[in-house]
Amino acid sequence: MQVSWSDPDSLEAFIEQLQAAAARLSTENRHMRQLHLRLAEQVVGLMSVDLLKNQQKWKDKLQGLRQIMAMLVAQGVRPEDLGPWQHHWNEQLYKALEVQYRWGLEGLTQHLQQRTVDLTFSQGVLQFRPPLEELRTWYYRELRRFLNLPTTFRGVSDELTEAQHIFSPMMERNADRFLTVYSQAENLFSRLELAAEQFQEWVVWGQVDMEQLITQHLHTTADWELNFRTLKARGKGAEKLPSQLHVDCVSVNCSPVKAVIDDHLQRLFETLLESLRRAVQAHITEVDSFIMEATEMLSRRPQSVEEVGDAHERHTELVKSFPQFMPVINDAESKNKLLRSVGGTGVAALADLRKRWEELHDLMEAHQRIVQEQISTLKSGVVTRLATWQADLERFVSHWRQFRPGDALLEIEGPETHGALEMVRGHQTDFQVLQAERERLW
Repeated sequence: MQVSWSDPDSLEAFIEQLQAAAARLSTENRHMRQLHLRLAEQVVGLMSVDLLKNQQKWKDKLQGLRQIMAMLVAQGVRPEDLGPWQHHWNEQLYKALEVQYRWGLEGLTQHLQQRTVDLTFSQGVLQFRPPLEELRTWYYRELRRFLNLPTTFRGVSDELTEAQHIFSPMMERNADRFLTVYSQAENLFSRLELAAEQFQEWVVWGQVDMEQLITQHLHTTADWELNFRTLKARGKGAEKLPSQLHVDCVSVNCSPVKAVIDDHLQRLFETLLESLRRAVQAHITEVDSFIMEATEMLSRRPQSVEEVGDAHERHTELVKSFPQFMPVINDAESKNKLLRSVGGTGVAALADLRKRWEELHDLMEAHQRIVQEQISTLKSGVVTRLATWQADLERFVSHWRQFRPGDALLEIEGPETHGALEMVRGHQTDFQVLQAERERLW
């Protein structure tokens, strides 16, 4: 418009137009300054937002920055006019991103989002659930995603070309840090395996045959006492095992393997208890068999001299065997006492064993008296039998002398010779009977 000092009206209109433009410019400038301060506040805030743990917060704040840019475009600002300003804020975002990127590279194993795994004992081996291979796949997938983050970062605009030009070089500038990142990753998995090894000694009972080992190595009461004490101490030690382990970004839930360990200790206790009970029962069976056999033998009353001899011989053997079974009974009582102490109840049959053993001892003494009495009884019978035998012998000798054939008759063949031979054989049989009776009597 043409303005002249000689035209006061046009001059006044120009001044009003100029003042309105200045007011608009001042208002827009204050508005832009406010937006600029808001952007600065958001970008500075991002420098302290953990990029590993709070990626969603980063996305939300970036979305807020982009909405400011979109609002200006909607208010009439041309995109090409916003370009230098957007470029400035992308450069500021680069600084914030690189701070968190480097910090993330240095502490990736510690600050990656927590992953929980279970440590359990299955199929005879300690193992993680999910398996360590699956955990390794997850970790390296997250690692690659973080390392590649600058190549997908778009900044305050939706233009990927400019964002790639600004942010992509960040990977190359920090490539010297990648070796440390991968070394830390392998160190993480080594420490996970090492953390699991502390439970290895606790699950060994799940890898062996408990009953076979107990049968092979436990014999005396002291053996069982030692194992019960050791088991009690191990039980207290198992209570102190950690239920949770933290190895950087991996949280290991140890409750499953602790439950298995508790089950192994309980089964070991029950197996020890049952083996001790069987040991007591075996002692009882051994002594009981001896008592039954000895009682049966001692209950027989000898009816003849031969039976008296047999009874005396067996009695002597029993007397020799007695000392062998006393330690067995004492061992059974010692083990049964331990069984009652740790298990609450013992083997009831043992209470009757000592009584039966004492009764057997009394029976042996009574048997000795019975044998002596029987010997006295048999003596009179033996004297009578000796007299009878002596009379039979005398009759035999008399008869033999009376009817003995002459030598000449035996040398002649004929009917008389056969009759003489038959008589000789008859006397021979009678003599053998007398001889056998003599052997029995003497």
